[in-house]
Amino acid sequence: RTLADFTIASANGMPLAGSPAQRGRFMNAMKSRGLQPGASDLFIAVPRGPYAGAWLELKLHSKSAIGDDQREFIKRMESVGYYGGIRAGVEAAMQFIKTYMAFGDPRRF
Repeated sequence: RTLADFTIASANGMPLAGSPAQRGRFMNAMKSRGLQPGASDLFIAVPRGPYAGAWLELKLHSKSAIGDDQREFIKRMESVGYYGGIRAGVEAAMQFIKTYMAFGDPRRF
């Protein structure tokens, strides 16, 4: 298995088609089904070191806006044993993942 087999992407932040009213109805329906505003873009469902998994919020570049709900989501996840971060750009995201995976695990992923 590869890390991709244990990585989940969130649909948060995806552009929605339709009128403002249609988009609003769709978002309300998604929230009623469990969509979490501010949820990070990636979840790595592999325990490492003292962490139960990792949440990563991806940004295109360092000037990209970070929402309060995104910061709060990361803090909430960290408070219950997850590794969390917000990274701008592919290189920074890859370094976050490498750092997380290097914490090690006796199950030897």
